[in-house]
Amino acid sequence: MRETFGYTYECNRNVYKITGHINSNNDFFLYCEMILNIVNNVIPKEEYQYREETMKQILDIICYDLEALNCKICTKNNGKLIIVQKDASVTEVVDIVEPSLADSILEYNHYVLRGNIEEKKANLLKIINSLEPKLPELKRINGGLFSDYSYLINNMNLRHNNCDSNDEKKYNEKFSKLSDSEKEEWYDETFQMCLLMFLLLKYQDRKDKINAMKRKDDVL
Repeated sequence: MRETFGYTYECNRNVYKITGHINSNNDFFLYCEMILNIVNNVIPKEEYQYREETMKQILDIICYDLEALNCKICTKNNGKLIIVQKDASVTEVVDIVEPSLADSILEYNHYVLRGNIEEKKANLLKIINSLEPKLPELKRINGGLFSDYSYLINNMNLRHNNCDSNDEKKYNEKFSKLSDSEKEEWYDETFQMCLLMFLLLKYQDRKDKINAMKRKDDVL
């Protein structure tokens, strides 16, 4: 791993020094993920306790560097640690959905998916499918936002093949002619809209409680 990503070492009088370099942020993230998962999931507890101060210093340095790059460490349902971009909406939504869906949301925000629209699409479909039973409720809560959400999921080559010019009903010429990077931008917009739908549902639960409190004739 060190040789592959430029972290090569040379020894001079028993002193090791780095001779390689980091080619991109993604290389750095991958190396950090490897270290994080070794420390948290591979090293035996007794060994960790023996080197606890050293381990803490390593983790502190990684967290400091990730903070500078606007990223943070998240734990998936299987215990694996991954690095994702900071996003307040993502943080709030993963706390209110089931673990498997939380994994899909975290994976969508994972740095390795940048530029991979097929993998992003696969994760988006899992998120969209989980919202399907809630569509009537979402429409009732906010018809305008629901209309925008419906347009995105039905015209971005997600639920339907919107790039087949032979299907006049589903074909979206504007989307089909976008570059891959432009399509990825619209997938990211759709992802954010999905997060908003989850937050709308959470708000509705809170609103119902507030309305119940407002009714003076109710007995607590």
